[in-house]
Amino acid sequence: MLTPDDRQAQTTAAECIQDCHPEALFAESKFLMEDSLMELAKALAFASHGPDTHQSLGTQFDEEAAVFNLELLLKVVLQNRDRIHSLWDGAKDHLCRLLTQSANASFLVQRAAVGLLRLSTRLIWREDMTSKIVGALSVFLHIKPLVLDKLSRHITAGLSELLHSNTSAVTLPHDWHVLFSLTELCSAGVMPAHADNLWSQVDSNEVDGSVQSESEVCDECDSGRQEAAASPDDSKLILWQPELLIQQDIVSLGKSSETLAFLIREANCLTEQNFVDCIHAVRTLAEASSLGSIKQASETLHRPDKKTRGRMKGTDRIKLPKGKVPKSYSTGSVPGVPSAGYSYDRLSLQLLDLMQTLHAKAAGVFGHVARGVSDDGVGFLWERCWCPLLQGMACHCYDARRDVRQDAITLLQRSLLIHDLQSLSGREWESCFKQVFFPMLGQLLLPINPADPVGVEETRMRSSALLSKVFLQHLTPLLPLPGFPEIWMTILFYMDSFMHADGSELLAESIPESLKNMLLVMSTAGVFDAPPDESDSSSHSQLWTETWNRIHQFLPGLHDELFAPTPTPRPPSPVASPPVRRTPVAQDTQLKEGTPDAVEKTLSLSEVADHAHVVVLQPPLPSSTFHPLHPSSSAPVLVHVPQSQDSARQNCATPPPPTLPLIVRPTSPAPGLAVPAINPSSGSDSSRSPTPKSVEGEEMVDGGEAVETGEIPKVPASIFDI
Repeated sequence: MLTPDDRQAQTTAAECIQDCHPEALFAESKFLMEDSLMELAKALAFASHGPDTHQSLGTQFDEEAAVFNLELLLKVVLQNRDRIHSLWDGAKDHLCRLLTQSANASFLVQRAAVGLLRLSTRLIWREDMTSKIVGALSVFLHIKPLVLDKLSRHITAGLSELLHSNTSAVTLPHDWHVLFSLTELCSAGVMPAHADNLWSQVDSNEVDGSVQSESEVCDECDSGRQEAAASPDDSKLILWQPELLIQQDIVSLGKSSETLAFLIREANCLTEQNFVDCIHAVRTLAEASSLGSIKQASETLHRPDKKTRGRMKGTDRIKLPKGKVPKSYSTGSVPGVPSAGYSYDRLSLQLLDLMQTLHAKAAGVFGHVARGVSDDGVGFLWERCWCPLLQGMACHCYDARRDVRQDAITLLQRSLLIHDLQSLSGREWESCFKQVFFPMLGQLLLPINPADPVGVEETRMRSSALLSKVFLQHLTPLLPLPGFPEIWMTILFYMDSFMHADGSELLAESIPESLKNMLLVMSTAGVFDAPPDESDSSSHSQLWTETWNRIHQFLPGLHDELFAPTPTPRPPSPVASPPVRRTPVAQDTQLKEGTPDAVEKTLSLSEVADHAHVVVLQPPLPSSTFHPLHPSSSAPVLVHVPQSQDSARQNCATPPPPTLPLIVRPTSPAPGLAVPAINPSSGSDSSRSPTPKSVEGEEMVDGGEAVETGEIPKVPASIFDI
């Protein structure tokens, strides 16, 4: 209990502090001398130390007081931006020490992280401070995973604000490298390649309280990324394995995706210095979204339903304070938890679209560097830009989500068929098949989503069709390569595997058709022809034999269907054609003996086909009397087939229908054929005579002129009405 003297002392001290006006000291700190300003900053830093420092000094730690003093320190630094060089080193070391030495994400550590991001956003625009600011931000790479899990949202939000407002301030390649590395680490939870070494060094530095400088951190970041890029794994499409991940946060992932979309689409900040790092960041976030969706589906599947939860015992239920959520829900990976409107499906589609945008911009960003080719025949643009982006799209072609899978195969096809890729060499296309197509096809043979067999079947069909199309389009640069037979035999292997995958009828029909097209094109291009210098009598190469040995294993009848031996044509044997007889118009009318018209002319079918058009309209009339259409020498010839007597009697009882006879119109004179003409003057009305009168001795044409036997009147090409 305080004595009256103690109360008097407290009152006197409060009045003294009030008379000194300490708030003016911090509000007008920019008017202090430099030495006084430095001492003020040191006092505030000492008063805002963490619990470890107070424990070593034997003093009591008050977190609220430490946070208050830390905020005052940040205010003083921001008010003295013109003298930042005097204050920066001390403030930066103090903040980095709070972040790296803490074993948990206390409120003081969170405020230290936010304070460092605030200083970076306000000071990075200065050209002499940009590299120092980015070097200070690299301290987040040293944070322990448990602390980073709590600070990821703060860091991604701060980086987003920094890049939105100061994009043009960052120009150096290593600065961009640090910023993209932080984006990958805090949003996707991916440990850098050198993370184990960094955290082991942090643990050893905790003993003496030393902190690495920003230059050392940047050097280690650069060396780690270079080592990872120097030894790529061509057989895999993903950048990292799930066991190398720390806890993900969907809100941080969504915020970082929006930041990358701003940098790629709206800001003109993509240069040769940061393009490769941007590709790596987009791929990392896309793979993180895919893995997050898998975890979300797994947790949803194993969550108990309402009936199961209702039967749980009281001791098995987790009781939480009101307004609290369990730690496992803090990442936003469970449905129903607030996640700022982000979803893994939407993020995957957005990041896939960013890959396609980067793929289209790569040639324009690098320009002359894009055409450089290394000793192994692979260019820089393909190795560092196009191939990684195509791999990023391909690894989503076997995603369990149908909409993501279909969008990925569409973007992959669009990217492979752009005009810029037409200039790739044969070595680069060989790399495309081995690093993009074949790993993707191998993953598509695995069980992707048993609940969606129709969608998986469609994806397999589209992938095989795309493989065939790209192979045929770039067959010419692939042919001279020594590895061409290996590529072709691998394609046949996947054709066989896809054709028998899950007993698919659609693939069993589409794969043979694609294979037929490929074989016909290759055969036409001479791929299977034997080299001219070979002494073998066979006209086909060794590749032809190996190809059909492989195809016979799953399509044994394809060879006979495509390349069946052509039979030798036999000479035509003389076969007697059935005669075509010309009979008189009526049975009771006899032509004069000895005339050519009285002789039955016999023609072969080939002669009739060559010299006449025959049109059979209906059976002939029972009796006919013909009228000339026009009195000219080009009247058509009418040929009638006689009827039997029974049919004639029947037709006399009933009037005949208005039918047309058989018309033979010669187009050119047939050899040895005499066609009788109709005398227009001898024609009479059909009501007076049932049969026409015969012409004796000669054939009459228009005008009554006689035509000798063997002459054929000219017939016009027009069609006459009967």
